[in-house]
Amino acid sequence: MSETLTQAEIDALRDAVRTGRIEEVAKETRTRPATDIKVVAYDFRKPQLLSAEHLQQLQSLHQGLSKNLQSLMFSMFKISGETTLSALDQVSYGEFMLALESPTYLLGVSIIDAGPIAIEVAPPLGQIILDMLLGGDGIASATEPTREFSALELDILRTWVDRIMDELVLAWSGVQHLQFSVLSQGVDPEQAQVAPLDTPCLCGVLKLKLNEAEGRLQLCYPFSTLQAIFQRAEAHTTTAVGRQVEIRQNALQAIELAPLSTHVELGRAQVSARELGDLQIGDIIKLGRRAGDPLVMQVGDRDIGLVRAGARHGQMAVSVQQLFSTRPAPTAATTHAPAPTATKPKT
Repeated sequence: MSETLTQAEIDALRDAVRTGRIEEVAKETRTRPATDIKVVAYDFRKPQLLSAEHLQQLQSLHQGLSKNLQSLMFSMFKISGETTLSALDQVSYGEFMLALESPTYLLGVSIIDAGPIAIEVAPPLGQIILDMLLGGDGIASATEPTREFSALELDILRTWVDRIMDELVLAWSGVQHLQFSVLSQGVDPEQAQVAPLDTPCLCGVLKLKLNEAEGRLQLCYPFSTLQAIFQRAEAHTTTAVGRQVEIRQNALQAIELAPLSTHVELGRAQVSARELGDLQIGDIIKLGRRAGDPLVMQVGDRDIGLVRAGARHGQMAVSVQQLFSTRPAPTAATTHAPAPTATKPKT
């Protein structure tokens, strides 16, 4: 989009044309080294479809997923492995399919009210996990050639994949509570296709290192699914905030006419029982507060502000000087110090 010049910039441009300075600037620009010019590459086939904030969220939650998977492997097989997020890249679904090994273990998974995703457990990871699920150590399976899993082996592997989806729910819980459901599974990538080949996707690659062997777990999210998730999360946040405001307003309306007991204490004094018995009309009792000190106004048992006493239309009244946002700590103005005993007025 073109930028509108200010009047000062227009005047400066006219002066440059009149004095010939603009030709010198153009010449300097032509002779500037190419290394001084910053060029940003832009791929029109892979436009940036997610904001930087959403990409950062995805990076963070998948790093958390990799740590949870590491703990999961230890709890299930009692082996110390290492799990890392090696990549989080934008690809088309066709590129994701071409990168898959054949045979492999691919699942089409539906996120309820959002859309489909694909999960791939690449060999030899699938063979290692299968061997350990059946009681082995997975070491021998890591060196075996890639083979096609049988239907029974796929069902056994599903028990591990179900645990992976539980960890996915936990990882996504900071953004939105999601529910996963397996739509299809197979050893051929064509058997579990979840999107058209030209669909832009975000592909996360997790590397698992078990018993000195490495395997790969891939998560492929079509952008339409991610956008649906983030839109739901934003709508939920907006609704929750609006609901809180509505609840607060309704609560204030419900109590705005409720009567509240308000009082102001002039001060306190301490007298003995004998002095109390000797009191007569006209005696003066000194209070534990100076004449110029502000008084504390209370609603119920809570101090809400400082006031000064006076009179208005023939009645005692107070003028509000300060309101407390929270309950204040005791101060000299609110501390009730012992007062002198009652004394007789001097004649």
